[in-house]
Amino acid sequence: MLAIILIIVLIVAYKNASPKTKSIINCVIFTRIIKYFVTKRKKDRNDEKKWQNLLQ
Repeated sequence: MLAIILIIVLIVAYKNASPKTKSIINCVIFTRIIKYFVTKRKKDRNDEKKWQNLLQ
């Protein structure tokens, strides 16, 4: 419930933000998403290697 309220507040704040602030926010969000996927892929690959080592 709290997360939903927080997201709504962030959306409203984003809509009222100046273009410069919006570009900064977009940049931060974009880099966070990329980081998340990169670390997730590394983690998955490491898990695969562990399983392969265990099965051998």
